[in-house]
Amino acid sequence: MLLLIGVVWEFGERVPAQNGDSEKSGKTVLLLKSEDEDNNIDPYVDTLKNAGIRATFVPVIEFEFVNDVLLMECLKSVMNLCGIIFTSPRAVTAVKRVSEHYGFKIHVWNKKANFALGDKTAILARNLLGLEVLGSHCTNSKSLADFIGTCEPPDERNRTFLFPCSQKAKDVLEKTLKPHGFNVNRVECYKTRPSPTLRNNLASLVAQKGIPDIVVFFSPSGVEFSHEIIKSVFGATQPNVVAVGETTGAAVQAVNMKLSAIAESPNPEGILNAVKSLL
Repeated sequence: MLLLIGVVWEFGERVPAQNGDSEKSGKTVLLLKSEDEDNNIDPYVDTLKNAGIRATFVPVIEFEFVNDVLLMECLKSVMNLCGIIFTSPRAVTAVKRVSEHYGFKIHVWNKKANFALGDKTAILARNLLGLEVLGSHCTNSKSLADFIGTCEPPDERNRTFLFPCSQKAKDVLEKTLKPHGFNVNRVECYKTRPSPTLRNNLASLVAQKGIPDIVVFFSPSGVEFSHEIIKSVFGATQPNVVAVGETTGAAVQAVNMKLSAIAESPNPEGILNAVKSLL
């Protein structure tokens, strides 16, 4: 069984890789991303399944939370900042962790202008932190920063945002917001690292299911951590690749993989539309 090592998702549940129903499409899709907070259902697998597409999820990234004390100090400095910018679900989780650990009432940030990139991050910010956020319609950090540039903070005296992020986050927000008169206080609150079970999971998947027709990458880190393993396990066969966003697409091309489509929206529907374009 594929799940003896690591975690593999199929049809939205943790099941053996050989389990499944008949699908409308003969193509198979491999999703390479981090594991969702909800350990029962993966929304991306579920959305593809409902569209009649066979999809399997293999975790490619793990996370380590860091700089808790620094993040807490910044959260307490609410009076000196104009809001928080979240660009990933894991940043929301990091803020939740330290807030609960130190007994900090995060709702005081609702007096500020808070932003979140994409639907998933926005939903988590609302559900886990109780924060009202704007920007969920934006598709990447550049478009989010451009949108923020059109908004005025509630307190005109403070024009610095708190930006909790990973150690691999680019400086797109900082560069794009500076001409609009905004500054960014960047706090690296989590680190990304490759999943130690990735090679074994991929080898087991190929042994039981064959090489997938389509591989979906969700981040440049996912490409960085897995491209050599994929080439080793898949051999000469090159599946079509879907990348979430232009930055991930550039990372795919940089390692000479076959970029076939870009999902413009970082949500299940965006992935579904990109995959459908290759069927």
